[in-house]
Amino acid sequence: MGEGRVGLPPTLVRTDVTGGDMYARAIITLAAAVMLTACYESADVTVHKPGVYKGAKDPLLAKQRMPEQQQALRERFALVQPDR
Repeated sequence: MGEGRVGLPPTLVRTDVTGGDMYARAIITLAAAVMLTACYESADVTVHKPGVYKGAKDPLLAKQRMPEQQQALRERFALVQPDR
């Protein structure tokens, strides 16, 4: 048999790997691992019942019910939508 490990053809075994080659392979492997983990997407799904808002309290909701706010919104709408 040629120079190589038992059972492997000599063309498949490299004995001339230098430290720089191993360093480059390590960098490429690390970069590939980082790129693959960047594609990770969390599978957490929150299911809500239709028509029921369970988020944080909206501070503008109470303000929207005030007559002064409704008037200000009507005036602002009339300024930008005069044709409607």
